[in-house]
Amino acid sequence: MKFGRNRTKFYPIIMLITCVVSACLWIALFKVKVSSLNAEALFVQDLYAYKTPLAKKTASPKIVLVGGSGTLFSLRAASISKRTEMPVFNYGTHAGVGLRYMVHKCREVIWEGDIVVLIPEYQLYFDSSVPSETMIAYTQASDPEYFNQISLRDKLSTAFSMSMVDMGRGIVKKIVSHNGKDAPPGSAYTMDALNSFGDETLNKRAERSEINTGKVKSFGPQFCLLDQPNEYSLGVIAEFANWCKIHHVKLFAAYSSTIGFPEYKSISYKLSLQKIKEFYQRIGVPVLGNPEDFFFPVDLFLDSPYHGTDILAESASAKLSDLLQPYIGFKSQTN
Repeated sequence: MKFGRNRTKFYPIIMLITCVVSACLWIALFKVKVSSLNAEALFVQDLYAYKTPLAKKTASPKIVLVGGSGTLFSLRAASISKRTEMPVFNYGTHAGVGLRYMVHKCREVIWEGDIVVLIPEYQLYFDSSVPSETMIAYTQASDPEYFNQISLRDKLSTAFSMSMVDMGRGIVKKIVSHNGKDAPPGSAYTMDALNSFGDETLNKRAERSEINTGKVKSFGPQFCLLDQPNEYSLGVIAEFANWCKIHHVKLFAAYSSTIGFPEYKSISYKLSLQKIKEFYQRIGVPVLGNPEDFFFPVDLFLDSPYHGTDILAESASAKLSDLLQPYIGFKSQTN
């Protein structure tokens, strides 16, 4: 009985050791999973490697379009350049890197006198300091200096937010695929698809597959828009707006092209969208148009609510050019 009492006394220590070992094992497995780039992070790596040198070489004063894949797929810098008679570069990449990293990278390619049009996907107004797995994988491999700036708490939050199923699938996929790229050459998700303006050119509506058609039709309205934009995201934008002001860069905000769901006409959604516009007004950033200017029919999207087809990209580019006209004084081109 005495031995049994002594063993009970050690239960808290045993439990603590078990928890620590389990946590360390989980972190080790997570590091294995992201130790080399997953398909999305590979795409991000390729995008920045391709786009950053081109953006730096684009003559100033220039217009730089900044956002995630919504900007990449749904705008054409080449068309905007033709209409505005200014150099324009599409620096759209991937929303998975997060809002703070997007504007961080943007600073590398803009100079005094440039114009930035910030076009976050709507979910980025509800972003978090906790990085995505794609962000962790990409920065760890390609931008270690930035990776080291991410707090330990946020890194751990990313690791422990992953489910056991996702962890298992990721490790199996890594072993089986050897981190190969999911997209074949010549698809919309390779650098073959990009032109010298940074535009996506293979998002052809005429070539959209039935699988992608079904995928787009399965999406519904974004419920995050029923909430108010969070303080973290607004803080990131306000900080960037201040940086632009100090460096004599003109900053505009625009709305990301997305599916125009009927629900977005409701009072609840309109109030939330209005909060975004009011925020930009408070910090002195001109907003180009209204959300409904960039709502489009579902059949004009490729494979997500943000990935427009070539037809949508041309239409959205024409709208954005017209909205820029009063601010930069060009004569709007109609073709």
